[in-house]
Amino acid sequence: PAEAMGFDEDALLSIEQMAQSYYTSGLYDKAMLAFSFLTNMDNQYTRAWRGMGACYQAKKLYEMASSCYQLAQTIDPEDVASKVFWGECLCLSEKKTEGLAVLNQVIEDSTDEPDYLPYVTRARAIIGADGGIPTKIILRREGQNLLQDKAEDLLAAGVELDPEREITPEDMMKNPKLRKIIEELSASVSNGELTFAQIGGFTDNELDGAYAAACQYINTDQIQQGTQLLGMLILIDPYKARYYQLVGIGLQRLKTYPTAEYFYGLAQRLEPENIMTQVYLGECKILNGKTDDGLKILKESLQAIENEGDSSDLKGRAQALIQQFS
Repeated sequence: PAEAMGFDEDALLSIEQMAQSYYTSGLYDKAMLAFSFLTNMDNQYTRAWRGMGACYQAKKLYEMASSCYQLAQTIDPEDVASKVFWGECLCLSEKKTEGLAVLNQVIEDSTDEPDYLPYVTRARAIIGADGGIPTKIILRREGQNLLQDKAEDLLAAGVELDPEREITPEDMMKNPKLRKIIEELSASVSNGELTFAQIGGFTDNELDGAYAAACQYINTDQIQQGTQLLGMLILIDPYKARYYQLVGIGLQRLKTYPTAEYFYGLAQRLEPENIMTQVYLGECKILNGKTDDGLKILKESLQAIENEGDSSDLKGRAQALIQQFS
């Protein structure tokens, strides 16, 4: 039908772009309508079937999503993303054995293609959670204790960066073959309407997994690897304070206090009420020779901690610094 009605590749890509924008905005019914139009125009349009699956999955209609992902994977056996989402939806629709088999096959056939690494990581994480949604892994308020359950699995999944290779917008795209719409989408990113994470379809679980790996690097004093990974996260998802905070923690451990202070400042602008960031920023200012400024921040932080009735290690840290440097 697409050929008969004069819809060329550019026209279909424009409709796909519209469908992706609806999906990113949470307008799943409108996105499904656009993706459905694409499948009617060309029933071999892999990305449209995958998009339909993503919409059904977002609406928690896992069996329908599984069917769409399976179709996409059948049309294009090299489509790792569809295969992973297919396995995930099988697990979510109480077909865990089948789903885990699909995901294990992804691991067995694992590719070094950097565009597909996030999906291989996702497969490992779901297998590690025995077919469930992987537990979010975050750095706790104390800044030291990390939920370790899946961190090693995620690191083993290959969340490594090649320092010689520049991260490009194409790396962030959900489909490595989809290149023509990047220019228009990048304008939305520049305007603050979208992030590369939204464009690429990265889920919270995937971003949490990469963040957990960065935490693990910082916790084991592999600061360079950790900050490289955090640099990627900041590029694709720039409005999360925790990325900047963790860079600051790593740089503070390297005694690079001026730069650490800068990143704590960025984190504080994004999340002004984060007490951990305030305490670390105050400490960094003191170590950077700005004792009065640092003490002022620490005293404000201590007051906030006491108002909240918090008895965490942060309170003791702030008290000790105030006593030592006053």
